[in-house]
Amino acid sequence: MAKVFNKELLSKESVLEHMEKYKLGGSHVDILLHLSVRKFTNEFDTVLEDFFAQWGLSGSRFVVLSLLNESSEGMTPTEIVKKVGVTNATVSTVLSHLKSAGLVQMQSNALDNRSYRIQISEQGKSLVNDLQQLYHDNTTRYWSYFSEDEKVQLTQMFTRMSQILSVFATKKAY
Repeated sequence: MAKVFNKELLSKESVLEHMEKYKLGGSHVDILLHLSVRKFTNEFDTVLEDFFAQWGLSGSRFVVLSLLNESSEGMTPTEIVKKVGVTNATVSTVLSHLKSAGLVQMQSNALDNRSYRIQISEQGKSLVNDLQQLYHDNTTRYWSYFSEDEKVQLTQMFTRMSQILSVFATKKAY
């Protein structure tokens, strides 16, 4: 599903008006921060997807290809699901696209005929190896606008935010 988001951040005044209209408590700073994070993650995802699209990939396909490139024996779909934390259906779709593009091969599992292992093809290895340097260069260029201290602080904050989100993910909002 496409991500829909306002491209413009709301002003402090707009947020305060919204809070007053719906009789919301708390700090307007919480809402502004939330909207800023949403805007950043949406734009960051878009930039990454545009980068990988140049080679007929998506971020998800690149992650799976990179995992397979590191695995000499290949992986089962279940092993991939556990590593990337998405559903079987999502991994199945990603693998189908990668197979159609000739980037992976399915091989019967010698120990269990009901399952199969996915191995990266030579074409897939070549693509991942070529992209690793470009991806690294783009990542380094992006983060070069921040000091080492800022990068450490951001890493700590994002880590903490992820830990907090994992708690929210296990609880219902209502």
